[in-house]
Amino acid sequence: MQKKMLSFIVAVGVSVLTPGCASMFTGTSSNINVTSTPTGADCNVTGYGVHTPGNIVLPKSSSDVTINCQKEGYVDASSKINSSFNPTSLVNILTGYGLVIGFIIDFSTGAAWEYNKQINVNLIKKEKL
Repeated sequence: MQKKMLSFIVAVGVSVLTPGCASMFTGTSSNINVTSTPTGADCNVTGYGVHTPGNIVLPKSSSDVTINCQKEGYVDASSKINSSFNPTSLVNILTGYGLVIGFIIDFSTGAAWEYNKQINVNLIKKEKL
């Protein structure tokens, strides 16, 4: 009887601690290293600015985002930062009710997604008239 009770307590403990695995292990934001060719561009993505090279922290989302960069003497350029499924969310499958609750937590917080960790934007020099 004591073994069954201990097994039950362990199972409940694991289930309580593991929902929202991606939320717990990888967080709800992405740290993205932004570079440009040439360096020294001012870039903006959904209201977050960065001077290259630099880092921005974006809240995770299922949506791709566009980064726009500009530098004097160069044509403005943009690039897409792709969002993809975060496989850490699959750890929720290992728990009983965590399968439902964990996925709800991960998807509602954005943790079920991740952005590329590195983005480079190429700027083209303007032609002199």
